[in-house]
Amino acid sequence: MERQISNYLNSNKKVINLFLLGRPWNGFLIGFIAITGYFFSASNINLTFGISLFIAFLAVYNAGAILNDIYDYDIDKKNMPYRPLQSEKITVREAKIFSFLLYLISIIISAQHSYFLLGIATFIFFSIIYSTPPIHLVRRHFLANLNLAIVTIFIPSMTGISTGLNSINIPQVHIMAFGALSILFFSFLFLKDLKDIEGDREGSKLTVTLLVGEKNTKLLSGALSAIFFPMSTLFFNNYFINNNQLFFITSTIIFIVLIFITIENNPHKINKSIFEEKRFAKARLLLFAYSISIFLFHF
Repeated sequence: MERQISNYLNSNKKVINLFLLGRPWNGFLIGFIAITGYFFSASNINLTFGISLFIAFLAVYNAGAILNDIYDYDIDKKNMPYRPLQSEKITVREAKIFSFLLYLISIIISAQHSYFLLGIATFIFFSIIYSTPPIHLVRRHFLANLNLAIVTIFIPSMTGISTGLNSINIPQVHIMAFGALSILFFSFLFLKDLKDIEGDREGSKLTVTLLVGEKNTKLLSGALSAIFFPMSTLFFNNYFINNNQLFFITSTIIFIVLIFITIENNPHKINKSIFEEKRFAKARLLLFAYSISIFLFHF
């Protein structure tokens, strides 16, 4: 997806490359999950507050994505040479300044509510240990994907819920539902490493794929998805959607297509890296569609 968007918006204009640098199309999901948690828990919904949740999590995600590009510069020079930093359309100094400003914006917006601020601060902590030495979780096998699942689903959803309830004591049903959704995202994130094998190997980056192999990566992703997709669907349907048959049908279709994409081979022998990029992009779009369906069927 990054390659296609970068090619479509190919430009030397600084503002466009700053936009591409943060990958806001990924951050959109994180902001949406924060709003979902808020709408699922608030008795009186404040739309302005919901929008501020979305903007703050979008900003903090963009800041973390830029930080990752900075510290993985050499590896991404091989894996994603079209990125603004790697193609030298943005300097490292400019990237650091923009990342800092986005972190600051998210903190300022979240300062209106203590649990909101706590959620953003927790997100910042996880984004820093993901990308920066000495911890550098991005290079630590399963911990890298677990970290991404936590910041993509669990932290924004728990922040939305706690602000909606105005309490840090989150009901178990919320934790189970969004926890299952988090693990579902953890399982699909294994597919991310399939597109970056060459660069990761050259850069001595420790990934799940380099640890267990390509075939086992797909099997592991498919097996975990086969467990946690139905579990997530059951939790949300039983506790938040009231046994809606249309939700079950929609979820089943998405699940079947997701499994097919996970185990799909490269029948036309197209460029391997391009094929894996498309696999990951399709899986990501499906899971975003699933998240939207959870939100819409709740109402």
